Amino acid sequence: IFLIYDKLCLILEKLPYHILWIGRPTLYEVLYYYVAIFLIMYAISNLHVVPRVRRSLYGENEKYIAIRNRIFEYRLYNAIRLVICFVLLAMSILIIGIRNRNDLRMTFISIGQGDSIVIESNDFIMSVDGGSTSNTSNGEYILVPHMKSRAIDHIDYAFITHADSDHTNGLMYLIDSDSDIKVYNLMLPVNAKTDTKFNKLKNLARANGVNITYLSEMDKLSFKNGLIDINVLSPDIASLENKKMDQNELSLTFKMGYKNHTCLFTGDIGKLTMDRMVDDSYDVNNMKAEVLKVPHHGSKNSNVKEFFEIVKPELAVVSYGKNNTYGHPHDVTMESIMDTGAYILKTGEKGQIDIYFDKEETYYRTYK
Repeated sequence: IFLIYDKLCLILEKLPYHILWIGRPTLYEVLYYYVAIFLIMYAISNLHVVPRVRRSLYGENEKYIAIRNRIFEYRLYNAIRLVICFVLLAMSILIIGIRNRNDLRMTFISIGQGDSIVIESNDFIMSVDGGSTSNTSNGEYILVPHMKSRAIDHIDYAFITHADSDHTNGLMYLIDSDSDIKVYNLMLPVNAKTDTKFNKLKNLARANGVNITYLSEMDKLSFKNGLIDINVLSPDIASLENKKMDQNELSLTFKMGYKNHTCLFTGDIGKLTMDRMVDDSYDVNNMKAEVLKVPHHGSKNSNVKEFFEIVKPELAVVSYGKNNTYGHPHDVTMESIMDTGAYILKTGEKGQIDIYFDKEETYYRTYK
């Protein structure tokens, strides 16, 4: 049953704007779905039983009169059974595919060696990065199918942390292709104003009518009437003045708040920026978060234990490609994060990771 449904999912990926598939379902969901369909077919088939029994009894002798009088009861029981089956089918569809967006959902897409995060809250859509070096066609074959599987036809705000292709090439495809997914605003670190590595991305954005905004430390944004807050922690002015600073260290780093929930996005920052944020009292007061996007795919160069102890996340997500040549994520960095009590989720092992901020609770699901 699961193999059949898995093949069906592969077919559905190619259909535009389908909403009944959001990733590989669990075996329990598949069985539940098939049981509901079976019960409905069983109930429908039984609609023919009552008239068949009635016809067979009309020509018989008097001892069957009592049974004929119970035909109404048979009809009633079968109608009730049919209603129950349709309710079960509706519930199974809700469980497997149709998810409302009343709260916030963050999807860490399994994109290979790179970062790609999509954030949904009702019809408000954000993204953080979108690229891969192990799958250079990720825009066409991963991002677009994912967006359409969620019935997403636009991105309100697309945040790019830095210019490396493993964070940008997929989003550039979305901006410049005829995928029918419109990007309205491109949010870049302030160093993108002068860094020529951003030129191709900026030129594509301007050519396609995308607004560009530059962000730096202490900038604040608010969306959905204050329901979503963005607090930018990096890059800072001192780092921008250092001409030898690696662009990874200048990654756009910000904390997102949603109701009582928080998530820290860190791009590819390394030890220099992480140490600065630890020493900077402004950043220390704003670093603690429920969910941490682990810096630089869990690189050894992004292992600052004090940083992780301040953030103290409940969930830490590492986005990387399985068997990558960089050795991501590094065991030492993973140990530092685990020492804080965080539970680590890895796209290289778990596949797609969905994290839900639902009222007072935070929970996750994975799809491989």
